[in-house]
Amino acid sequence: MTLEKIPCIELNRQADKRLKERHPWVFSNEVADMKRIQRLDPGALVDVLDCHGNYVGTGFTNANSLIAVRILSRDREEHLDEAFFVKRFRTAIALRERFYGKDTPARGTYRAIFGESDTLPGLIVDRFGSTWVIEPHALGMAVLHKTLTSALVQAATEELGAEACAAIVLRTDNRAAQLEGMEKRAELVYGEFPKAGVFAVEGDIHIPVSPLEGQKTGFFFDQRENRAAFIRALPKKTYVLDAYCHLGAWGLQALAAGALSVTFVDQSETALATVKKVATERGWISRCTFLQGDAMTLLKELPAGSFNAIALDPPAFITSKKTVIPGLKAYAENNAVAIRLLRAGGILSTSSCSYHCEEERFESIVGRAATDAGRTPKVLYRGAAAWDHPFIAGMQESRYLKNLLLVI
Repeated sequence: MTLEKIPCIELNRQADKRLKERHPWVFSNEVADMKRIQRLDPGALVDVLDCHGNYVGTGFTNANSLIAVRILSRDREEHLDEAFFVKRFRTAIALRERFYGKDTPARGTYRAIFGESDTLPGLIVDRFGSTWVIEPHALGMAVLHKTLTSALVQAATEELGAEACAAIVLRTDNRAAQLEGMEKRAELVYGEFPKAGVFAVEGDIHIPVSPLEGQKTGFFFDQRENRAAFIRALPKKTYVLDAYCHLGAWGLQALAAGALSVTFVDQSETALATVKKVATERGWISRCTFLQGDAMTLLKELPAGSFNAIALDPPAFITSKKTVIPGLKAYAENNAVAIRLLRAGGILSTSSCSYHCEEERFESIVGRAATDAGRTPKVLYRGAAAWDHPFIAGMQESRYLKNLLLVI
């Protein structure tokens, strides 16, 4: 794929401010004539010009999305071919290897590509050792899935060695993909899964992952540093609650650190079965309790003061501007219930992955829940997404995860 004979679109003056900030998105209300985009195939490349006809960048389109164009390159002479993606993949992988490579406690399991932050808008790639999961969040990236697969094999091999890429999974079954109009897919598109299985690793804990069936790409790497902070703050003789536990990364880390007991709560019976498997293999099962079902319903039934450390990591309660009000109420309720279960002076790690819930607002919600319970909330640590999820300075959309670690 090259930049020859690429059609042009012009922007209106509304786009000027964001253009100066080099924002990688062009919204539909910033395009002078959307009919030009509507006549193109979904995911087609366009050259973007400002309202004076000056070249801004080249990106792919989607007339059915609020984000009409996502900028891939600022160089009009650059060829957007497989070599282009190999270069950007290698740059992103090399950065992650510094923090989470094979010789670190992460053992080469991390988010390898984080969309716009890696100048690959609308693309997520996670690495689980020699297994990689490609998750397009933009139609333009889904159209290029064969090129992306080939480029990833080459980049991983060149950067990490011949054994670094045994399998690649393509998933377009996430919410963002459906909003972009993609067909649902979850399939192995390259190689074979390792016979020993696929794992995410934190410390010396190997957590089995199902790349074809698990939530998102199979694991949530973004909380890695926040989990480390939580474990560091645990009091002695700890009774821990891991709410919305998914594969139990918070609670398993607590067990490894010597927690007396951990209660794991999740809607998914399959996810809890994975936690049980790991706990059994490590000899921790006698210190575990498992509750399967709606987290809030189950937590409301537990006695007050049952725990002295709680990890509260719910799904996004706010998925759009339309769901802000009910979402904020859900965060307030969740934190109020958690604080009721927390012994005085206990540790609470609470999170929001909703972009539309700003950091200050989230802190206010948590603080209000504590003061309403007659507690004084003392923040020990204010966390965000882990180092394999960098954000672009000035682009608030790339800053979605908020975490607070408190003594309450």
